[in-house]
Amino acid sequence: MMLVDARALRKTYSTPRGPIAAVDGLDLEIERGELVAICGRSGSGKSTLLAMLGGLCRPTEGTVSVDGVDLGALGPHALADLRARRFGFVFQFGGLLPSHRAVDNIALPALLGGTSYEEAYDRARDLLGQVGLGARWDAYPGELSGGQQRRVALARALVNRPVLLLADEPTNDLDEQAEREVLALLCALHASHSTTLAIVTHDPSVARLADRVVHLSSGKVVSAPSGSSFAADAPAADARARRADLARAHEPPEAAFEPEPPALEPAAPTIVGEGVGRFLAGFVGWALVVAGALLAVNFVAARFQRRAIDENAVKKRQAEELALQTLRADIDDVITEADGSHVVRIYLQNLSPGKAFYVLGPSVHCLIQLDRAWQPVQMLEDERSSANGLHRITGKEIFTVRFRADFEKFDELVRGYMHIRIHNVMVVGEHADASGDLFQRTDDYYIYLRPPKVSDDDVRQRNGWKPGAVVPRWIAMPAH
Repeated sequence: MMLVDARALRKTYSTPRGPIAAVDGLDLEIERGELVAICGRSGSGKSTLLAMLGGLCRPTEGTVSVDGVDLGALGPHALADLRARRFGFVFQFGGLLPSHRAVDNIALPALLGGTSYEEAYDRARDLLGQVGLGARWDAYPGELSGGQQRRVALARALVNRPVLLLADEPTNDLDEQAEREVLALLCALHASHSTTLAIVTHDPSVARLADRVVHLSSGKVVSAPSGSSFAADAPAADARARRADLARAHEPPEAAFEPEPPALEPAAPTIVGEGVGRFLAGFVGWALVVAGALLAVNFVAARFQRRAIDENAVKKRQAEELALQTLRADIDDVITEADGSHVVRIYLQNLSPGKAFYVLGPSVHCLIQLDRAWQPVQMLEDERSSANGLHRITGKEIFTVRFRADFEKFDELVRGYMHIRIHNVMVVGEHADASGDLFQRTDDYYIYLRPPKVSDDDVRQRNGWKPGAVVPRWIAMPAH
């Protein structure tokens, strides 16, 4: 039975040199309960297609119907409600709220969808058990490994029992063991929940688990290249068998963690003495004993609590000093490529090189000022990109991201220059396993950036500069 029906899908982006089609006249059908892998090189339109199937962006042309509902016919509020109730999303990175526990991150979509508090948290705890994190329900994202965060993200995607689960590179940046655990978990959850699953992937091992492989090139469905490891000549039954084998070979969910404390045995009932006087004497005596014990426990607990609060305050202060005083971060250079894209080089420098520390990130997003408001620009996948991930900082390290800002009009605080804001988020800690306190540092860098289509003479003329004056490619600005 058909669940997803996409017809003549097209998504174009405007550039100074004309429109670029990320997805170009694509047709796609997905059966209910099917596992489909969407493969192709970077820039082939995989993530754009997934976003249109999930209602995250609207196609320029064409239609998408999911479970008989035309997404293009829904208004913003109705579409958001449909996404919350019927779709599940797993992105390249966990995307968990750092200030919320694992169980809170999972329960939140259910609460937003109108589920009661008790039912939402019951579902969250049940899913945590299914993904092998039942004993870590109270852990914050910073206390979990990358693979564990990806498990929480999978559980969050399933909390509203979606009919369609969309995963964008779910094994990205994971080591081999964590990747195998996530794949086995995906196979087990797909079988147990009967959820239709569409996965964007560069990984042939993921594609071999799919009932069907859809290969994209330049926004169109094409046959896999000859000899490609993504070719899907084997029947869907073989893929289902491989998924079953992988799920069976997977360790029990809780095997990778310390066991939870065993449940306490219920205490035997206390036998009350015979006679009213004996009963009252025993009751008063035990009441005094209990009251004294409670006072003693309260006193000891207060001392331990105060000590723990003081120790946590010291750790937090040390983490803050490490992130704000020992770590220096800024823009090293901005390079404009021949294709019109821009590469931002960001450096992180350890000002106390005798003592190493760790940075999770940097997670970088770029924005441009349009009509006095900040609008996001298109971030590009690039094999040279070194941002995101866990990094050990001992000296000065350079990280790069690439973006495209093709706009006909933009706010010009300096004539001929775009006003660009580079937003950088990092989590800093002393230890790779996040055993110490962590501090989240957020930086904003502001620059004026000259578009490739604006020449040096244009800038000189528009700003009244002298002939031959130096026209920089970009100008750094203080934070504002």
